Amino acid sequence: EEADDGVIPHEMCDFGNGVCTVEYVPARAGLHEVTVQIGETLLGGQPYTPMVAELPEWEVEEVAIFIKRIGFPEYARNFVAMRIDGALLAGLSLKSLEAELHILNKSHQRSLLNAIGHACQTDFDPSSTVRLDDLSLAQLGVLDTKARARVTMMMTETSEKTSEATEREEVFQTLLNKRLAATGHALQDSL
Repeated sequence: EEADDGVIPHEMCDFGNGVCTVEYVPARAGLHEVTVQIGETLLGGQPYTPMVAELPEWEVEEVAIFIKRIGFPEYARNFVAMRIDGALLAGLSLKSLEAELHILNKSHQRSLLNAIGHACQTDFDPSSTVRLDDLSLAQLGVLDTKARARVTMMMTETSEKTSEATEREEVFQTLLNKRLAATGHALQDSL
């Protein structure tokens, strides 16, 4: 909600290189008109008009079910402990996942935010997702035990390969960021 002075509660991060980010949690869905001012200076390209998707009207328990069903049951307890409901879920960021919910794995952070973003953009029912496991395959009509085992093994291998690729990407991104920072500092020093 907007304060009496027109300032919306927000977090700002100045990267010290002319780039900054501003995060805020909207109180309602729809098209917003946002201006960013530092001191008396309005930033260029204003106003910004972000579209905020409909916020899920989930209770804390429904959020926990959603987190479990998208494949992260180990984090459901964190969401319950922090009393994350549908409106709060829609406002989560990488920073809040790490600092407030103690989710340190970068791959998990991205996957969670992707799933949360999808859920906020659609009329998503948190109880409608199902993890495909041995029992699910049997319920789908795959009655041969060996066939179910092969499918489960292939899905596990695919998941592990995806996880390994994501970890390699994280290492690459870290190295790239360090090199870019070093190059930026070198350029700045030369100026």
